[in-house]
Amino acid sequence: MKTKLPLAIFLALCTAFILVQISVNAIAQNYTAVHFFFGFAAPLAFGCVPFQVFKWRGWTKLPVNYEWAGWSWSPLVGIVTTLFVSAFNEVYTDPMENGIPFLQAWHHLAADVAGVVLFWAVYVLFLRPRFTRHPAPKFIGSTQ
Repeated sequence: MKTKLPLAIFLALCTAFILVQISVNAIAQNYTAVHFFFGFAAPLAFGCVPFQVFKWRGWTKLPVNYEWAGWSWSPLVGIVTTLFVSAFNEVYTDPMENGIPFLQAWHHLAADVAGVVLFWAVYVLFLRPRFTRHPAPKFIGSTQ
């Protein structure tokens, strides 16, 4: 769907996270909650990525306001990309770079998945009805 609302929500959530991080240092206090936040917020941004990568026109032709309206967003693409990035991070990157075995950090992946599940619930309950505008039914023989 063509909308800027998911990116606006993502930026608002990131701003709120930065404010919380500055005030209480959420990453040090509860790293699992940060993974939950990633699972909840990342599909909003990742839902735009595959559609825009192939439309890249270089640094000299960055999108301007009228082009932003043409960006497509897909919640399923966002969810699949978020789950892939989360699984790759926890199963491959963390054991290789940080020496943390997956069996000791599986709860981070579980928190990412829980955040994605919450994202899907919020999308189905609040965002999808806003994006889906069903036209009035046309009856056979009507002149409308």
